[in-house]
Amino acid sequence: MQNYERFVTTAQRMADDIPPRPYLFVAFAIVGSRILGVSSNVYKTHSISKEHPYTLGVNSTLHAEAASILQVKPDKRSKLEMMVVRIPRDRSRGVAPARPCDGCMSLIREWDISKVTYTISPGEWGTIYPRRNQ
Repeated sequence: MQNYERFVTTAQRMADDIPPRPYLFVAFAIVGSRILGVSSNVYKTHSISKEHPYTLGVNSTLHAEAASILQVKPDKRSKLEMMVVRIPRDRSRGVAPARPCDGCMSLIREWDISKVTYTISPGEWGTIYPRRNQ
């Protein structure tokens, strides 16, 4: 079982280094206990955004999930699990819901990621098993 709090702590540290936003999504691409990729939303376009459009139709960012997966060598992607954390600007709230959008889920399924765990509220996590089409 993963120590989820280490992912929250790392995401909070990343939020400290980024200009204020209403919230920050951070995605971790992991195998076992090793982090192979980590990223927040990136304000740039990428062809993946066109292939897997985001639910709001805003494709000027590369979502954290896609950006973290792109850091991993293709031969390692089938072994990946993902953790997604949402940090609100108001840190007193802890974490916020971070379920991946439909576009990110499309990418996660295409790249055969086995499990996605995401924040719901402080101390509460949700899990999706994309191979089971949840």
